[in-house]
Amino acid sequence: MTYPFAVLLCAALSAPASAAPLHPPRASTEPISIVWPPEGMQLSAENEFIFGSVSDPKALFEINGETVTVHKDGGFIAWLPISPGTFTFRAELALSSAAVAERHILVPLPPVPVAEGRLAIDGSSLMPKSDLELRAGDWWIARMKASRGKEARLRVGTGPWRAMREINPRLGLYEAVFQVAPGEEFGPAPVEYEIGSGWSSVRAKGTARVAATVRPPSVAAAKQNAAGFLNVKTSPNGGFLLFPLPGARMLVDGREGDSVRVR
Repeated sequence: MTYPFAVLLCAALSAPASAAPLHPPRASTEPISIVWPPEGMQLSAENEFIFGSVSDPKALFEINGETVTVHKDGGFIAWLPISPGTFTFRAELALSSAAVAERHILVPLPPVPVAEGRLAIDGSSLMPKSDLELRAGDWWIARMKASRGKEARLRVGTGPWRAMREINPRLGLYEAVFQVAPGEEFGPAPVEYEIGSGWSSVRAKGTARVAATVRPPSVAAAKQNAAGFLNVKTSPNGGFLLFPLPGARMLVDGREGDSVRVR
């Protein structure tokens, strides 16, 4: 198998020292150019980096009222406090006519518990959020946010109720962790959650459907994407692992949402 990136690397190492860079740096012609953070980025933090460049490195430069030191080439970077809600970085460069640039990000409000006074379950907190197809040995996690300090349980479809434990008493976060046993089979069915006990309990049903099966893995053929190949990752949100060509066949032994798991 050949690796195009290895060819490029060798070419780069063998290039003479005097060779011009492939991508020479280009200065922005804008008075203020913000590279990071991107507009509208969602971020849960108390501080964040902001960096970019300005056209005049000798002019006074401020972001949200704080003076920011600028490199002689015009680049700048700052670590500044942010606050919940729609947060604005307002950058001002003191030219003959003041230049202003703004960058807006979204900072989530800090989590709060379910309101006291009556039993309740926060429907938006229910996990899993994607359909799951599991096999013996697989682990899966169920979570919910509900009234604090109560008995909590769940079941899949019409299966038995299983206890959940409160992992965060301050917020009322409950969790249960399961491993599919050999020969176990259920679903696909939604997960139903319950808080409280007896006639005063409250229930909520999740949107994800969970299943455990003993069927042998199926065979799937790779279908190319717009780039001409298929991406295989280490997990649904993980890094790239393989790039099989169209038609490559693999055993599928699980599913999470729109992603399939291959052996």
